[in-house]
Amino acid sequence: MASIRQEESAVAVPMEAQYEVFCMTDPDFYDTIDLDITDDQLFAPLREAATPVGWSRTHTRGWVHYQPIGSRIPRQGWKVHVSATVDGAEEVTGKVFDYCVGHGATFKLVPSAPEYHNRNIKYGERAGGGKLAAIYPVDERDLETVVTGLGDLLDGVPGPYVLSDLRWRDGPVYVRYGAFEQRTVKRADGRPVMAIEDADGNLVPDHRGPVFSVPDWVRLPAFLQPELERRDAARVDGLPFEVVRPLHYSNSGGVYEGREKATGAKVAVKEARPHAGVDRARRDAVTRLRRERDILEALRGLPNVPALKGYHGTAGHEFLVEEFVEGTTLYRACVRRNPLLRPGRPDPEELAGYTGWAMSIWQHVADTVRAMHARGVVFGDLHMTNVLCRDDETGVWLIDFEGGWFVAEGGRQLMANSGFVAPRNLTGVDVDEHSLAALKIAMFAPLTAVLRLNRGKAAQLAEVVVDRFGVPAEWLADAVATLRGDHPEPVVSLHELPPDPARWDAAVTSVADGIRAAATPDRTDRLFPGDVAQFLEPGAALGMAYGAAGVLWALRTAGEEYPPEWERWLVDRVADQDDIPPGFYNGLHGIAYALWDVGRRDEALEVLDRAWAGPEPDDADLHQGLAGTGLTWLHFARECDDDRYLLRALRSADAVRDRLGQVTDVAEVSGGGQPIAGLLQGSSGPALLLTEVFEETGDPGYLDAAEVALRQDLRRCAYSDDGALQVNEGFRMMPYLATGSCGVGIALGRYLACRPDPELETRLAEIRPATRASFYLFPGLFHGQAGTVLYNAAHETDAADASADQIAGLNWHALRWRGHLAFPGSQLLRMSMDLATGGAGVLLALTAARAARTGGRLSLPFFLPPKTRTRP
Repeated sequence: MASIRQEESAVAVPMEAQYEVFCMTDPDFYDTIDLDITDDQLFAPLREAATPVGWSRTHTRGWVHYQPIGSRIPRQGWKVHVSATVDGAEEVTGKVFDYCVGHGATFKLVPSAPEYHNRNIKYGERAGGGKLAAIYPVDERDLETVVTGLGDLLDGVPGPYVLSDLRWRDGPVYVRYGAFEQRTVKRADGRPVMAIEDADGNLVPDHRGPVFSVPDWVRLPAFLQPELERRDAARVDGLPFEVVRPLHYSNSGGVYEGREKATGAKVAVKEARPHAGVDRARRDAVTRLRRERDILEALRGLPNVPALKGYHGTAGHEFLVEEFVEGTTLYRACVRRNPLLRPGRPDPEELAGYTGWAMSIWQHVADTVRAMHARGVVFGDLHMTNVLCRDDETGVWLIDFEGGWFVAEGGRQLMANSGFVAPRNLTGVDVDEHSLAALKIAMFAPLTAVLRLNRGKAAQLAEVVVDRFGVPAEWLADAVATLRGDHPEPVVSLHELPPDPARWDAAVTSVADGIRAAATPDRTDRLFPGDVAQFLEPGAALGMAYGAAGVLWALRTAGEEYPPEWERWLVDRVADQDDIPPGFYNGLHGIAYALWDVGRRDEALEVLDRAWAGPEPDDADLHQGLAGTGLTWLHFARECDDDRYLLRALRSADAVRDRLGQVTDVAEVSGGGQPIAGLLQGSSGPALLLTEVFEETGDPGYLDAAEVALRQDLRRCAYSDDGALQVNEGFRMMPYLATGSCGVGIALGRYLACRPDPELETRLAEIRPATRASFYLFPGLFHGQAGTVLYNAAHETDAADASADQIAGLNWHALRWRGHLAFPGSQLLRMSMDLATGGAGVLLALTAARAARTGGRLSLPFFLPPKTRTRP
């Protein structure tokens, strides 16, 4: 399928799909799926009793590893993967286990049916989908033995194609060259990736894309050459369309813009991969695409539904060809039009105009969905990106029917966007009616994902929509009744977080009570529930951003008490874990800072000594790099009056300055394979360090370098339609604290306090409106509304009034949990208590706003000049 394969690109998996995997264990908080996996839940061959004598057995997240005791394997080389269908996974596991033990090969296997299912869902990792087993041959001769042996053993066994690999014949055995040992390097955007050594011994990324490739310095073994030639000979040239460009990728296959060869007409092409992209009923992509074909046939001629143009198959893949419809997703159209997303208080006429448009669009969607019902079809997966607004934005198209079914079948929803998930008891057309109810609210407040946490929240969201937009309450009444069902859980009121400062103390206490109630000191992996990063990044569950250090620091900063045993928990876990990185928000330096600030001075210095003896960070940023560690060294130099720490801080600042380069050395967009802009991961963090070192030393060279760093981030900013200066990510504008212009403004303000500059002062003024919108999608500190509260409270001259307006915006997200105020984390699918995404960040922001009422200034570490930092 060469012509399609050549179009493969790194199209991102939707972020919410990456979080869904961590929603399966706990209804309230993100948690790892295999946290409490028991031996009897493993595939039978992998249970403890089956471990052969003379073999080691270890269990890591997502894998069970086996190795003959005393054996060794290379650090990298040709590895073998085996795939299987979800239903056939346990049987294949047994065969691979027996073969590898008999052969004496080191190997690992996915531990259980739920874990393997999750690897093969529609938005699982494309490059890793289908991998049930990995085997590590010791050399090329061993590789050939293993490949041919397993190939013969598993001949004819079905399984999804492992896209990153080369297939052996027509079975489920695949090969690729890559890392055996966990070694990493950083990409251009600062994210770590697996690494291998090149011909000169340098670590380079181990590319694991959705297309098989061989590193330039590696020779393909001769016995695999015929398989590569056979793969390259497979083409789609015989099909009646050609691919123009890819539009979207998932584990199920691709969606492409195509062209009919006979007519030249533009068409949309959907590809389905056999045995891949399974749903909750274990239907694969091919099964669903065939159903979509049948549905489109039944809807032929219906307005607002694309016309079916053809259906074709080759090499096991199947392709649906349909009319190409032009338009903008309803989600993007709402973002562009919604007045609450612009700075300041919206004009009543604008609000009324948006309300009229949104109600009209909803009616178009509802009419089309109910016309589908009249033809015996349930849409099944209605949400804001499966609706396209026509170019004039007065009409709609409905697209993507793979989640649908026929009314006569009485089916249930098996695929759904997180904000449109129907209760499991709903069947048939009632599923669509639930989605239409969610759409009524989501077009004004795209927060319906939180209804999975509390269905009673529907009433409060509707109340906010009526209050802010003037939508008639009766228009939303049926939607609220549908969404709420018989779940009248208590929720916060419309004004639980009011602009009135007299009521902020109660809110602070309630948020802190929620954090305390969520603590799990009996667990060893985390003390407070937070973002999924706790389970994906070493040390994250202990650190400042997502872990215990940040939560304890925020509680103490807010003047809130907690059991001292929680500090002991953190100290003990840090001592037990040897892979904690050195950085501030992700590692040892931040933990040392927090322990010092909460009064654990001796333990803080022990952690700092450990950081001193360890390696320097690879990056220059504030989150995990030299900017954060340098600021920490400077902090401890002042606190301890120790010149050793000062010299280390200066060394960090010099290293940061040496790495900066010129202003034009960065691209004009942030991310997308390019270095990320902003305070925590961009150049503004280094600017903060360089500015503070200037304040300490008086050396203007550091301030010169700080200006370069700031201009690098400003180069990656652009003006939104409303004139606010925001970080430009190419496809969206970012106002937030971590990777948006709000954070750039913090570093810019620190710089301007040392060296006035009319041009840069203008840039700072242009950033301000981005922090004054009435609505932000997430409530968190790093990427949401709490960050704008903190910015306005601690870093603006009109702090009291600006932060009060932003606090009121947190009502959109506020929930009740065990009687306390709580907030959803990233993607809104579960609550969070951490500093970066959850309750601790909101607590800090509220505390900063409260301090601002009496002229105080309180912010995150290092954001304020030392002499202005205060406690409540």
